[in-house]
Amino acid sequence: MKRICLLLIIAWIVQSFCPLPQQSLVTAQTLNLQVEDSDRFLQTASTPPRPHRDFARDIESLLSRMTLEEKVGQMTELEIGMITTGEGNDIRVDPAKLDKAVVKYGAGSILNVKDHALTVDKWREIIRDIQQASQKTRLKIPVIYGIDTIHGANYIQGSTLFPQEIGMAATWNPALMQRAAEIAAAETRCSRYSLDIFPGARPWPAAALAAVL
Repeated sequence: MKRICLLLIIAWIVQSFCPLPQQSLVTAQTLNLQVEDSDRFLQTASTPPRPHRDFARDIESLLSRMTLEEKVGQMTELEIGMITTGEGNDIRVDPAKLDKAVVKYGAGSILNVKDHALTVDKWREIIRDIQQASQKTRLKIPVIYGIDTIHGANYIQGSTLFPQEIGMAATWNPALMQRAAEIAAAETRCSRYSLDIFPGARPWPAAALAAVL
């Protein structure tokens, strides 16, 4: 009797669990049909539109008129703390520091390294002050303001944040990653930044963000 019960239990276990490998194989095959190769997707993704005009001649003309000091200044990037005072929402541009950095020394780029998210209006105020200072220089070259957009516009209050890169890659969905990058790009651009240094979840959003910006 015990032997019969043992055989019945073994038969039930085999019947219950043997189909699982076949079921898992079918599921995996189905998923593979839905996954698009990321490299192929990157090649066919949207590309940046061509500019309405060719600026190469204007750039060459500008470079020919620049002094050595101005060229060095354009290659210099300062962090935002060198032109501001205060912390968090109380941060503000210091006019004296800004004039020294941009007008006197001609710094061509400012990098955001603060760990606080600000409102869109506050960012526009900061960028406006920086660009107004750039117009006081001899050649009036706009200052590049660089910021990180890591899995979303994380330095902007109220922005959309996405999972970390490893989590986004685990979706195996390049089109979804591109859409996330488009959202991050739109929310970054509304604050009038001129350079995004680290679009999150590479490589797909990197291409998409460059296309949108």
